Amino acid sequence: MQTRLLKRIDEVFRIIRILTPKSLENRAALRTAIATLTAVLIAFTFHLDNPYWSGMTVVILANVYTGSIIDKAILRIVGTVIGAWVGYFLAGLVVNSFFLYLLANFLLISLAIYYYSFSTYAYAYLLGALAAFIVLSQLALTPENAFYVAIWRPVEIGLGVIVSAAAAWCVFPNKIKDSLLKETDLLFDQLNHLLEQLSSVLIADELSLEVVAEENTQFKKKIKQSTEMIGFMRLELGIKRERVDQFRALLAQFLNLGRKITYFTAYYEKGDLAPIAKPVIDFIAAAQNDLKLIKKEFITAGASTETLQTEAKLADLYQGLSSQKAGLGELSGPDLGQISAAKSYLGVEPLLQQISTMITSLSNILSKSYKPVKQKTQLISSQQQLRNDPDIIFSSIKTALSALLALSFWLVSNWPGGINGIVSSVIISIRKNLFEMKNISLYRLLGCFIGGGLALLPLNFYSMNLYDFIVLMFFAVWGFSYFSFKNITYSYIGLQANVALIISLAQEGGPPIDLEGGLERLAGIVIGIVASFLVANVLWRTDFFSLLSRHLRKLYRSLVYNINALLLGRQKNVSLYDLTSLLWLCRSLIETFPEGYFKGKKQERLEQAKKNFVQMTLIQATISHIYGSVDLASAHNTAAKYNIELKELEKGVVTLYQTNEPAVRESIKQKMDESLAGIDLSSFYAATPGPELSNCISYLNALNQLRQMPLNL
Repeated sequence: MQTRLLKRIDEVFRIIRILTPKSLENRAALRTAIATLTAVLIAFTFHLDNPYWSGMTVVILANVYTGSIIDKAILRIVGTVIGAWVGYFLAGLVVNSFFLYLLANFLLISLAIYYYSFSTYAYAYLLGALAAFIVLSQLALTPENAFYVAIWRPVEIGLGVIVSAAAAWCVFPNKIKDSLLKETDLLFDQLNHLLEQLSSVLIADELSLEVVAEENTQFKKKIKQSTEMIGFMRLELGIKRERVDQFRALLAQFLNLGRKITYFTAYYEKGDLAPIAKPVIDFIAAAQNDLKLIKKEFITAGASTETLQTEAKLADLYQGLSSQKAGLGELSGPDLGQISAAKSYLGVEPLLQQISTMITSLSNILSKSYKPVKQKTQLISSQQQLRNDPDIIFSSIKTALSALLALSFWLVSNWPGGINGIVSSVIISIRKNLFEMKNISLYRLLGCFIGGGLALLPLNFYSMNLYDFIVLMFFAVWGFSYFSFKNITYSYIGLQANVALIISLAQEGGPPIDLEGGLERLAGIVIGIVASFLVANVLWRTDFFSLLSRHLRKLYRSLVYNINALLLGRQKNVSLYDLTSLLWLCRSLIETFPEGYFKGKKQERLEQAKKNFVQMTLIQATISHIYGSVDLASAHNTAAKYNIELKELEKGVVTLYQTNEPAVRESIKQKMDESLAGIDLSSFYAATPGPELSNCISYLNALNQLRQMPLNL
């Protein structure tokens, strides 16, 4: 009897395992369907006026990973509650003045979008503005309901937030930690492949630097994707802060090496490394082996007893360079072959040193006694830069004007769905350019037609009861969510289909009996699209080329500032701009369109923009090399010993970037050429290699590279 019972229990569990979704996307989609239906049914139970707000909240917060949902849920509820009460307070001030009503809406949306553009709590600002507007909108409908809406709108949204968060933790949770471990495993493998390619370039000469550069770009893109996931990991249960810090430090070390490889592939000149080929091969092999040990230790969170060899191999390599074993002869009177070998080694030394430093740092990160060092930053963050960025200010004004125009359409025409129109105008206007605005508008319309059509189709044939409602909503939300999670490019269509479905189905009192909800949604989207495109084309042109040109000019101005601050402002402790975000933004704009999308002059403009961007990435790589690898004080001291006017060279480089006059630039380049022609420290290094001389030579090379790259923008 007992055996039979155990078999039945085992059979039940076997069926459950079979029915349990396996893929991350399907698990998340099924969780979203369960949570959405639960939130709407609870809203029905408590007779909330607009139960669709609870269901909408769930699908808007939906994400593949648990931590992302929790983070967004917290920001949504905080922003909604604060925004609703700010809206109620403003409603009392402007209730008797139409001008003040419009001004309040304008200031509310423009300030929210301004902070949305750079704040850590961007989503809370956006939701706060929308919640405040929803309360203020009651003045144009039923002013006596403003207080009622300020109370119950946060309650309806809060119900969706609570259900969504509970489902994220309890129903098919997908932990970012698990996915991040897989991504980290792939990053280790990709780095190992990069080292193999570098070995081929240095020793076997079987591969081009362009191939390595492309592989390195993909490596950095994957690092960026993984870095974006870390912030949400802290919100998942069972994750210690120390583990989050380890992931951050690991990816930071990978990124530093990626930047060094960028600099190396841009400027390395193939030379004769034959005398030190074996030590270089041994060093790279040791680095690959050490990375395997570190990978195993990091993934399993276990301790390794094996000793890392990379640092010792680098010391052997340097020792070999200084001895007769490396084939460089005696330390006095080196011949041309010895000088050539020394030059070749100087070209790869910064890269090899960075690899060794990375592996040592990774070993320290995995140490149980490791604690992240909080250094005083010397970089001006992207958030600090965006605070005073004119583009952000104008974008905020543009979005607010789009919302006001949509509001005016609504008030004049009395179209249904006016609130949806204002929301749509804001969501569309915050996109970066007209191309993205067109896409998001099209996706919004398609989603509305698909979701609303699916919800309203049964009403043409029969009255829907609660059981019909449950079946339709559950399977439709599951399907739309799976499409959204599986197809990232078109995920917005799935989201909007879910929103339209829920608005159409989850009406006050139960299943729908008319078409009003879906049609209001469609009318609102049309209002928002018209208002957004009128403002975007007339007031503040946001076509692709205008935006790309503005961002490239901004990037170049920031690079010029960094060069000036780095070369001439070191005594004043001048901070540099952190251009990571701006570089990725420009890259994403350039890669927006597939090859051959444009024709004629537009294609020529795009090609020129690509060339300028590549040049600017090389300038940034050189600046990063100087900033991260060169000891400027030591370089100046060493240069003084050899009677090199380093300050004059620095001033010449800065002047090259600060002027656009061809004659002035040509004169400066000629003087610098004459100065650099008389400097050859390679022979001294071949005779007496040392870190101080290597540091000075590296700096001179970087100045020479910067000398060749100023642009006319």
